[in-house]
Amino acid sequence: MSSKEKAHRKPQLEEDAPAAEPSEKVVEAERRRWPRIDLRKKGMVAAWQAGSQRQASFVDSVSLNGIFVLTSVPPPLGTVVKLLVETPSGDVRARAIVRRIVAGQGMGLAYVSMDYQDRTRLYRLFKSVAK
Repeated sequence: MSSKEKAHRKPQLEEDAPAAEPSEKVVEAERRRWPRIDLRKKGMVAAWQAGSQRQASFVDSVSLNGIFVLTSVPPPLGTVVKLLVETPSGDVRARAIVRRIVAGQGMGLAYVSMDYQDRTRLYRLFKSVAK
């Protein structure tokens, strides 16, 4: 490949990368960068705050990129949420943004900021459940 061809080549997107082998506990979905882990039967709880609205909700599923929280009263799309999730390896704190609302079920949150230690705890949870 010539240097001219390399300069005009499109970068490979993460979606184009080969998918990892899913386990039974990992929920597969199209367009996701990371697989989700189904936590409905684990009873994991997330505390969240959006403005003056505070709530503790059960976690439906989690990935390294976001979380789906069960709630009947989600804040509007685009709202920034403070999030605290208790995991076996310690609390995970993050800021997230409401990316999806499923009426009567809950909200999908995408992480926008998280400390390195919290990311490590989340990764440990992911690896322990996805085995």
